[in-house]
Amino acid sequence: MRYYRILLPLTKKKYEALIRERNQLLYIEIPRVRLQLKKMRQKDDTLDNSEYDLLQEKDKQLNERLKEIDDYIQSIRKRPYN
Repeated sequence: MRYYRILLPLTKKKYEALIRERNQLLYIEIPRVRLQLKKMRQKDDTLDNSEYDLLQEKDKQLNERLKEIDDYIQSIRKRPYN
């Protein structure tokens, strides 16, 4: 079974909100999580550490969301305007 995401019309307000979320992820959230991961690795505090595992999972989720936003924005730009 295939699932399709229904794309609603994108208003200027919604587009600007997506761009703000993308910038928040790209320039603030992802670098912050990666810095925390780097500090934990430098301390060699990664073995049997649930906090490290949670940070890795959060990094993965943030990157997935960033990819979703980028793909959505690209699909908007590729759609013909009638």
